[in-house]
Amino acid sequence: MKMLYADYDTSRKAYVWKNPQIPDGLCDFQFYSGDSFVVTADKFWQIEEGGQQKAYLITSAQPDNPSWGAHTEAPLLSVSIFRRDRLNWRIDIQNSALGCFGTFGTAPPVGLLRWGANNYALRVDPVFTNMGETIASTLVFAPLNGRFKKILELSQSHYDDCTADTAGCSRTDSKLHFLPKAGEPYYDLQVITTDTAAGRTGSRTQLYRFNGDKYAPVS
Repeated sequence: MKMLYADYDTSRKAYVWKNPQIPDGLCDFQFYSGDSFVVTADKFWQIEEGGQQKAYLITSAQPDNPSWGAHTEAPLLSVSIFRRDRLNWRIDIQNSALGCFGTFGTAPPVGLLRWGANNYALRVDPVFTNMGETIASTLVFAPLNGRFKKILELSQSHYDDCTADTAGCSRTDSKLHFLPKAGEPYYDLQVITTDTAAGRTGSRTQLYRFNGDKYAPVS
């Protein structure tokens, strides 16, 4: 963290990010005044990738502004990859503004997945709930050509509130499975979706393949 942010606030056990540069339209910070952000570490993994020792660090940040009160919004997620060079660690790739995900100041589930024989990617699973409806999606960001790129965006699940109307309830759930493909550096992705509506359940399977830019459906 000290390699990324110089100022540490011992009282809050968080780092202070001064003069943050956030692309316009990336986040909906309604009360953001342009001041500093408070940054905390969320996830950390050490792995071996392509024969090198690396570490992935996920942080979340929110404006350091008292006017926010208790109604905080989706935090800004950042991701950094560190590479071990002999005895020292160096920053390999950094994206300080990956996107705003989550609700009420809490980041969504974030995980590290293998999508190739020597390739790892970041999986983010945002969930949106409103008026009895829950929608979950899956985003995958991978380090490509020196930067993080979104290579997959799927609507993973959709739930209606079934308390009042069980017969008319509809639900959709999807499971993701990355499958090694002989002779190819990147895995295929198999998505199995289960649909439930009016008491009936059915499933469907779709295969996706990386086309050099993103995962696309295989017809």
